[in-house]
Amino acid sequence: MAADGMCRRYVTLTVCLCWLVVFLTGCSSLGQNSGASVLANLRDFDSLILDEMTLHVREVQPRPIGWITDSTQTVRDVVVTTRDGVWVSWAKLDENMPPPSYQKYGEGRAGGAYTPLGNLRVARRAQFVTLYEPDFRGLHTIYLNYVVSPDGEVSQAMGAPIVHLYDPVCGLESWDVYIPVLSAGRGYSKLLAEITEVSKQDDGLLRCKAIGRRPGRPPDDTSFDWELLVDPDAAYMVRWAKCVWRKNGSANFIIETEGTRWFEWGPLPEKARFVSSPEYYGKSLDAFWEISFKAMAARGDEELIASARKLLRGEFPKGTKVFDKRKSAKVPSYTVGESSE
Repeated sequence: MAADGMCRRYVTLTVCLCWLVVFLTGCSSLGQNSGASVLANLRDFDSLILDEMTLHVREVQPRPIGWITDSTQTVRDVVVTTRDGVWVSWAKLDENMPPPSYQKYGEGRAGGAYTPLGNLRVARRAQFVTLYEPDFRGLHTIYLNYVVSPDGEVSQAMGAPIVHLYDPVCGLESWDVYIPVLSAGRGYSKLLAEITEVSKQDDGLLRCKAIGRRPGRPPDDTSFDWELLVDPDAAYMVRWAKCVWRKNGSANFIIETEGTRWFEWGPLPEKARFVSSPEYYGKSLDAFWEISFKAMAARGDEELIASARKLLRGEFPKGTKVFDKRKSAKVPSYTVGESSE
């Protein structure tokens, strides 16, 4: 216990010293407010925070994109952690979510999700875990499957694990990591090539225009225009951001934040809203993620990383459905334990 306490105090002292160094380094450029100085500060704080950290959030999605019919909003607790170039996102469905309700054919997204007897089928992701390493990328999903009768009777059963294997990319390039990280006001320096305009508002925020890319695009892509509000008094946290595809002028996403909470590893918003492709989806609830921030630590979660590796790089249990999307895959899909494997 004493050793553990000393370790925590050492980490806390180290965090304080790191923040002091970054703060003093950036002070010389705070008055300039040039695009280069703002981008340099974004990079410094991103490097300090995102090299190793653990972020805890709660996500609420009124009706998730692409999921089988569900009339109930989705609530999940998400942990994103990184260390030594490894990223893990671990999401669990809130156990207190009410069961889905019956919808007639043609209502909402109900079309086609029926049994021959007219019962409605609904699937919710009870848990999904993604692991990103320099030589590996995988997704482990378990669905909670419901059958809802027209009179409202509900039965449920946990499905077999489903594993997707992909060629590796950095975790920040995938939505399950970049949605909470960008919503926390971090990671933008990884996407911006140049900040072209900066003006200081009466409230002290820096309104910036920039060129760069969206997550998932090649590193040298600059086909997206960005608008940002940056808060220099909160460790250059991005308070608001809009990413627009220059080719057609449509917004790829908009992020809004509210409030400030200070944690061990710096400031976070109290809450944020991530809006995906607003011109495409219009006012549809499908496009929204409401995010509240619970905690941020200055350490990677080694136990969580080890658990993700066991799920995705260990031996898969019998019945696991595996979809191998890697270029080197010899068998594109199989079920563990079946003869066709």
